[in-house]
Amino acid sequence: GSSFSLRVGVVSVEDINRIRVYGNDDLSFSKSGGLGKKYTIQETIDIDNDSPQNSIEVRVRDDKNNESKKEIIVFL
Repeated sequence: GSSFSLRVGVVSVEDINRIRVYGNDDLSFSKSGGLGKKYTIQETIDIDNDSPQNSIEVRVRDDKNNESKKEIIVFL
């Protein structure tokens, strides 16, 4: 496996209810409840990787159950 530092800023019109970060489809970070309209994730993410190319996906849900996600590819 590999690890790296991740810093992501999330801004929402509605209060953020849940944030999840997945590394190669495995849950690496989760935070729920009362996160406000702005939240910064600053975590060390550990992922199992069989190749240098890895998928990192951030999923966010607000209090009205609107969901958004962003995926990036990281080479480790």
